[in-house]
Amino acid sequence: MWTWTRTANETHGQIVATVSIIDGHPKPTAVTVYQARTVPGTKYKHFSSQHKKTVSMFCFRRDFRLNILDPTTHKIINNPIKWIEQTNIQTETTSQSIIYSYTTAMPPQNFWDAAFIQVTFPGPDNSSVILTTETLIIPNTHPIGPCQGVACYGTLV
Repeated sequence: MWTWTRTANETHGQIVATVSIIDGHPKPTAVTVYQARTVPGTKYKHFSSQHKKTVSMFCFRRDFRLNILDPTTHKIINNPIKWIEQTNIQTETTSQSIIYSYTTAMPPQNFWDAAFIQVTFPGPDNSSVILTTETLIIPNTHPIGPCQGVACYGTLV
């Protein structure tokens, strides 16, 4: 059994993952934490239907995807986000479970940090089963408000 919680307050965020090791459940063969920070905002030109002209915008992105759409060329480009393996994961073992916790401080203003715990278990036929927690993103804010009105063409993910 594999469970986790994600919490955040004004100063830090934390992921706590619990692996049950009773009733023959296997112990993990590896546990890794990955963390990334958003990159500084990018200035680009955008046609504003509200102002009916091209305006310059400074975009702060809460975006941890591998690839993104370039707002000026509309081509798919690599997102400059770098996921870095962290080594400061805390481990506590009891007779019934292993508890892994990772705590990270809030990033500077206008940046977001994301982190998740990845656990590898032995699988059948010398294979591995890799599971991850949900991603913790801190702070739990967005760079812009919800998309509404005529100019809204969909839902932001």
